[in-house]
Amino acid sequence: METRVQDKWWKALCGAGLLTFFALSFFCDPHSEPDDDWTYSYLIAGRMGPLGTNHYMNPALVGVLKAISRVLPWINVYEVFRVTLVMAAFAALCLCLFRILQPPCAFAMSALLVFVYWKDTMLTYNFTFTAGLCAAAGALLLCCYATEKMHAAAGICGALLWLVGFAWRWETAILLLPYACLLMAAHWMQHRQSAALTAGKRFWKRLLACAAAVTVCMAAAAAYGEWFWTQPGWNEYLRFDDARSAAVDFTLAPWEEAKKELEPLGVTKNDYWCAQNWIIADTEVFDLQTMEAIGEQKVTVDRAEGFGGQALQYILRSPLKIRGCAAFVLAALLVAFTGGLWQWLTILCAAGGSYAISLYFLWQGRLIDRVEAVIWLGAICVAATQIRPLRRRGKRVAAAACGAGGALLLAVTGWRMLPLTAPNGLLLAEYEPSDPAALATMEDDSYYLWDVLAGGTAWKNAYGNVHLPAKEFLEHNGWLGGWTEGSPALAQLRKKLGMENPMRALAEKENVYMVNDRCPDKVLLFIQEHYEPQAALSAGRQLGENVWALKFTSPLKAQEVMPVEWELGGLTAAEGALAPNWYTLVGSAEGLEQAQAIWLRVQSPGGGSRCYRLAEQGGGKFLAGMYFDWTNPEEDFQYILMWQKDGRIYESADKK
Repeated sequence: METRVQDKWWKALCGAGLLTFFALSFFCDPHSEPDDDWTYSYLIAGRMGPLGTNHYMNPALVGVLKAISRVLPWINVYEVFRVTLVMAAFAALCLCLFRILQPPCAFAMSALLVFVYWKDTMLTYNFTFTAGLCAAAGALLLCCYATEKMHAAAGICGALLWLVGFAWRWETAILLLPYACLLMAAHWMQHRQSAALTAGKRFWKRLLACAAAVTVCMAAAAAYGEWFWTQPGWNEYLRFDDARSAAVDFTLAPWEEAKKELEPLGVTKNDYWCAQNWIIADTEVFDLQTMEAIGEQKVTVDRAEGFGGQALQYILRSPLKIRGCAAFVLAALLVAFTGGLWQWLTILCAAGGSYAISLYFLWQGRLIDRVEAVIWLGAICVAATQIRPLRRRGKRVAAAACGAGGALLLAVTGWRMLPLTAPNGLLLAEYEPSDPAALATMEDDSYYLWDVLAGGTAWKNAYGNVHLPAKEFLEHNGWLGGWTEGSPALAQLRKKLGMENPMRALAEKENVYMVNDRCPDKVLLFIQEHYEPQAALSAGRQLGENVWALKFTSPLKAQEVMPVEWELGGLTAAEGALAPNWYTLVGSAEGLEQAQAIWLRVQSPGGGSRCYRLAEQGGGKFLAGMYFDWTNPEEDFQYILMWQKDGRIYESADKK
């Protein structure tokens, strides 16, 4: 009776910790790494139209979430589902540990899992590890059911969790399959002699039933996914994205080697650079054929040279630098003190398999943090199940140590979460950001193209990863590239906006701006090579502190000369974000309050000229932020003020 009461206290303490962190997670401000999950959120919520989806998740799961979003449009369904699923996965893992281990050890191992992985799944999360956590919890539930440690309900829940992890990202679920097989094999080898014949038959019956049910469902989901991605538009999108991935995720050959194949397609050296840096929003230049040709320039790296040293370095540093590996080592030490030969062999197999998988990804050049986390999660689950009952001698001391260690880990986890919590309206989708950059970009009929690598921060600062932008926001803002490029959903949205080719619109339309402080010179050169050789780059509109919308302007011809009173300050080299090659001057003009746009034409003594868009400052004042790539800014220029009013373009007399 006393033992049962103690067991309940251990379970209650673990459950209270999980529920506390779960509640805090609904108030925290999470951070997706990278921002893929946030993109999934607004795609599933229909912010880009009814065709919004992603090719990493199974279309069946996406369809279910989209249907829920239509019923509950005021909720970020993807995020609610993710947080709830993560909580369910942690609860399932802890429940399995309490069924397999003694309560003190189960509490300590549960706390260790929470300490290592809670922050990475709730706060700095990524869909890859979310899928891995679900698959690991599902596999452990299925193992507990097959070994008769839990009832049929556990088997059903385990199958559902595994299938959700598979549908979330199938590669991650498959990555954990060897660990599930190892658990089953270890159980059979450890109990094959002592188990009764009937018990052995029940084990195999349950195991085969679980395997058959999960395999059938996985096959059905995979078949539906294969059918979906063969539909017109989506098949081409997958091919385009494969080429995009080859360009941005891997090393391409130098331009000197690649130009023989690419120049006949009209690809320049600058285009080649843009393709490697996510600037691929030009549907004419970067069509499917061109992107596939660029992707074929992926270099096959000779990884044999120096790989031995890299592998040794990884093995030596992993227990110290990888939290999942360190947690596995702690669990393995408990196994070493409590287990026997079969348990030790199981631990060695888990460790060897984990290092083999890690080194394979290291060989491929794709061993990233979230992949490491999934690999070692599988190893931790295997190690935790191999801990044997504590010996009677020193049992109370060991139980107290496990309890104190577990409580400390939970306390530290909570302490790490508290600074990240904020009253942000829970997970409601409808949200009005306070960031001036986001508010300014929804005014009038302007459209803004953001750099993928530099501009993503501004979006997330405005909305976070919890709240979703309104449809109106995405009708005024887009990307210079990204993994949605080439998708039917994005093509449909751009057609609705009358902007089938954003890069052409950037060069030709006055209401289209670019937000890019990383490589504006590369985009300017792109426009000059493909659309307007005399295009000029200027600071067109200030969106927020240190956030400028840049404008590309073609040469303009005035339809009428009209005298106005205006003056200019001196040309000054810009400082900070606009440097180098950026220059500014300030000025003022009277009588242009009703002008739709104002430009400054700069003419050099040599006869060259450029038209720069002016940023209005109010009260007749304006700022000219000009990028000089065409002449020496030290020359004596002639300046002509130009403006548009009632559909006509006017110009003033010139000034020196």
